[in-house]
Amino acid sequence: MTSKGNDEKKLASVLVPAYNSPNIFETLASVLMQDYADLELILVDDGSDCFQKDCVEGYIRENARSNLKRLRIHQNKKNLGVVKTMNKAFQLSTGEFIFSLAGDDCFYDEGVVSSWVKEFCANEKADVITAKRMNYDEDLLSPIREMPEKLQIHYLKRCSAARLFKKISIENFILGCCTARRRRVLEKYGDFDEAYRMIDDWPFLLKFLRAGQRIHFFDRLVIKYRGGGVSSFDKLDHNYMMENDRVFQKEVLPFVKNKSKARWDYYCWKRRKRLLHDYYSRKKSSGCADIVMAVTVRLRMPWHTLKRLFEKNIMERIIKI
Repeated sequence: MTSKGNDEKKLASVLVPAYNSPNIFETLASVLMQDYADLELILVDDGSDCFQKDCVEGYIRENARSNLKRLRIHQNKKNLGVVKTMNKAFQLSTGEFIFSLAGDDCFYDEGVVSSWVKEFCANEKADVITAKRMNYDEDLLSPIREMPEKLQIHYLKRCSAARLFKKISIENFILGCCTARRRRVLEKYGDFDEAYRMIDDWPFLLKFLRAGQRIHFFDRLVIKYRGGGVSSFDKLDHNYMMENDRVFQKEVLPFVKNKSKARWDYYCWKRRKRLLHDYYSRKKSSGCADIVMAVTVRLRMPWHTLKRLFEKNIMERIIKI
């Protein structure tokens, strides 16, 4: 059995998938500032229009400290999508603990990796640990709100694998940027499913939970998540939603008892997404017009509005979150 002390000395891999990422140096700076003793940095560019590998490598070499033990920079010859890019990063990595950081986001502070590794060491059976992020504006200057929400954190702490599967079967609130894993997870469950192009973490988590495995929760802010406010609804991508449909059809529907309810819940979630997308994509001014439009959106999705009011005003008080 490996001791905790030995675990804390093992290599930690930070995977950075990037595609036309204008803030990549800010992201890399947050990796290079980490105080964990043994770091590996794997950067995979997914065929960006203008990725200057020599410039990026020079920046890393110039700013790296002695704790950066290994560096790999890889360029896809063409754009392959998030899933294949992440799988390439997995294949290039050698660390015992694996963290991912999108090319637009940043670690919350310099102690993220070291504290996350300590959490793994304190929970030897934990193969996957998810934590909290702070949603920021596009400039990563103004914090908006912490995620997951309080009730979602309660589910992460209290729910069995089967129950948590149901909770994320409609809307996944366990994001890949806030979720780390041991290497043995890859060895047992394989890479991300390349039947999908853009959605990597959700199919994996559903598969992991179906196998009866626990996802542990680390009560710490670990990520500064760029553009994570409600305004992000104006970027809803049709192809992404089509792939989301395929994930639901393949990874969720065959494994739930009440398929009619699951379909209805998923329909309601999609409708809310579309309404909010329409609202925020048209939102150009503030004042009475915005208030009227926002109220109209919520009146057009009464089921979800009532559900949210119940969760925020009753459920959180009942379970004393």
